[in-house]
Amino acid sequence: MRIITVIALLLVGSLMMQSEAQAIDSEPAVVAEATVPAKEATGTTKEGEENKSDYVTREDLDALRDLLDEQIKRGVASKYTVNLSGFGIVGFNSNYDKPDSFGISSASLSLSGNLREDPVEEGDVKYKISLLFGGASPTALNSAKVGSGGGLVTNSTIVQSPVLSDVILIWDLKTLKGELEPLYTLSATVGQQLVPFGQDNLATEDKIPTIRKAQYLGGYGISRDIGVKLDGGLINRHDPASGITTPLFAYSLAGFNGSGPNRNDDNSEKDFGGRVVVAPVKDYFSFFRDLKFGGSYYHGTRGQNGGGKTTRELFGAEFEWLKKPFLLTAEAVFGRDDKTHSTGFVSTLFWTPGTLPDFQPLFRFDSFDPDRNQKNDRADIYTVGFNYFFYQVEPITRRTYEIKPTERVAKLQVNWNLRKQEGRKLTANDVNVQFVYTF
Repeated sequence: MRIITVIALLLVGSLMMQSEAQAIDSEPAVVAEATVPAKEATGTTKEGEENKSDYVTREDLDALRDLLDEQIKRGVASKYTVNLSGFGIVGFNSNYDKPDSFGISSASLSLSGNLREDPVEEGDVKYKISLLFGGASPTALNSAKVGSGGGLVTNSTIVQSPVLSDVILIWDLKTLKGELEPLYTLSATVGQQLVPFGQDNLATEDKIPTIRKAQYLGGYGISRDIGVKLDGGLINRHDPASGITTPLFAYSLAGFNGSGPNRNDDNSEKDFGGRVVVAPVKDYFSFFRDLKFGGSYYHGTRGQNGGGKTTRELFGAEFEWLKKPFLLTAEAVFGRDDKTHSTGFVSTLFWTPGTLPDFQPLFRFDSFDPDRNQKNDRADIYTVGFNYFFYQVEPITRRTYEIKPTERVAKLQVNWNLRKQEGRKLTANDVNVQFVYTF
C-alpha cells in the first residue's frame, strides 16, 4: 500500500513539474512578441495563440488524485481485495442480586469489499459478511426485563456463538458522485441486516451510545432480519460553507421474513416497514443546524401457518438535535396486535462540548409498558454515565448514530442503572462498564 501511495504522489508531482516547465518555455515567446512592430503586435495570429490544452489545471490534478485514491482503496488492479474489520467489547457487570463478573460481551469480524474492479459513477456493488462472537450480553440485554424482585431477567439461550450478524450485498444505484445536489439518491441492500426502525436499533453493537439498547427493542423483538431494503435521500441540498450535502428527506423502505436473524420464514406472510427522517435546515451556521425528526412504521405477522398467527403494527416517532454543548435524542413507540396495546419511550441527553469530545457524560430515561391494559407491568430505567473516547483517528464530526465505518475508535463506557417496576417499591441498581475497540 505504501509503494502504491508513493507511485501516485510521484505521478502527481511529475504532472505539476511538467505544467511549470511548459509555463517557463512559453516565456521567451512573449518576449519575442514584444520586439515585433506595433502594427503586427496588435493582431493575434494562430501561431501566437496559447495552446491551453498543453497545461494541467488544478481541476485535472484533483480529478487524478480522486481516481488514484479510489483505486488504492480497491486494491488498484484486483477486484478480489478484501477488507478486514471488526470490534471487541470487554465488560464488567455489578448487579445487586448476582455475582460481580468480568465478561466478553461480544466481538465481531467482518469481511467487505467491492465486486467491481473499476470505480464508477453509478452502479457500484459492495458486500459485507460479519460474524458475531460472544455471550448473552448484546442480544439478551435487549430482551431483558425487570423481574418480580426488581432484578434483571435475561434469557441466556438467545445468543449462540458464533452467529452471522450481517450478510449483505449493497448496490449503489444513484449516489452523490455525479453531482452535488441530485434530486434523489438510492441504494439497495439485500441480505441479513438491521431492521430500519427508530434510532437505537440502527446502531451496531460497538456504536451504541449506552451499554444497553432501548427496552422496546427487546419487547418487540426488533433486531436483524433477512430481506431487502431501499434507502437514500430526496431533495439533496449542498452547503458551500461546510461542503456537506444533506437530504431534506432520508428514507428507508424494507421487506423482511419477519422471523429474525439466521432463520427462515415460518409463515407465508412477509413483514414490511419504513423510516423517514427530515432535516429541515442545511446551513452550517444556522441555529437549527443538525435538527432532525422523523417516524417509523412496521407491519408484521408472527406465528406459523395453520394456527396461532398474530398480526402486529408498530409506530415510532423520533427527534435528534445537536446544539453544542448538548445533544438530545428521543423516541416514542406505540405497538398493537390482536390482543394488546403497548408503549415505549426513551430519551438521552449528552454533554457534547466539541466536535470530537473526549469525555461525553449522558443521562437516559427508558420506559416500556408491554400491555397498557395490565397494571404494574411498566418498567422504567434511569441511566447516568459517560463515554470516554481516548483514541480517535478520523477528524470527523461525531453523531450518536452516524459514525463513519472507517473510523478507528476506542472508548470506555460506564453506566449506572436504576430500575423501577410499576407498583413495587423495590428498585434494582447495577453498574456496567465496558471497553470497546474497533479496527
